Amino acid sequence: TLDCTDTFSASFTSTGAVVPGSENVDWILGFATITDTSKFAFTINTGIFSVKPNCSATMASDVSGVSQSAVIDITSNTTMSVRTLAGGGKSAQPFTVICQKAGIDYIGKTAKAVASDQNLRTPGLVNGGIFSASFGGTSYRNNCTASPCTVSTNHGSIVTTTTRTSTGVYVINLDTSKISDGTTNNIICSCSSVQWGTGPSTCTIYNFSTSSLSVTTRNSGGTVVDSGVQVMCQGIFK
Repeated sequence: TLDCTDTFSASFTSTGAVVPGSENVDWILGFATITDTSKFAFTINTGIFSVKPNCSATMASDVSGVSQSAVIDITSNTTMSVRTLAGGGKSAQPFTVICQKAGIDYIGKTAKAVASDQNLRTPGLVNGGIFSASFGGTSYRNNCTASPCTVSTNHGSIVTTTTRTSTGVYVINLDTSKISDGTTNNIICSCSSVQWGTGPSTCTIYNFSTSSLSVTTRNSGGTVVDSGVQVMCQGIFK
């Protein structure tokens, strides 16, 4: 029920439609309207949040040869917008949003759940539903230039191996037994990367499944480059 849910996720297409089956519960009202090329504005169903939630947005696909980003603006407890960028310019792209109840909303949910906590809690939940991993060459602090990449941190032990399929393109393989409900509907991931010895890079996560996710890293000019990468995912894990 909504009283026992504090994390909400949904994915949107480049035209503003909610991807069927991507909502963990019904919390988005209708679809997003697009203005100014790539500003997606959408409304949250009433009764979900009484105060502004904490939210993040990530790109849901990779555009070859360009850097991408998604910027979220939480305007109220019922409205928010996401601006998607590609190659440094406005570009309508698919994205994923995850929100978590904050303030009195989160405290209220916790209080209501305490009485039946043992029935509601998933056995073996990893650190409140967050896992993180970093990888590079011989360590995170250098670029992965050949397979297999070295996984230097693996909080939650969900990452099994990391493969470099081509320059700056990596596949992070996951332990499928750790995905609690067998789907990625309740999970959202973000990444950061550094092109060690050269300068900053950006990364995009896409092709996310229960067994793997893909990452592409680019320099400030949009060229795909080898990097060191950190990934963090939030959701329900065993």
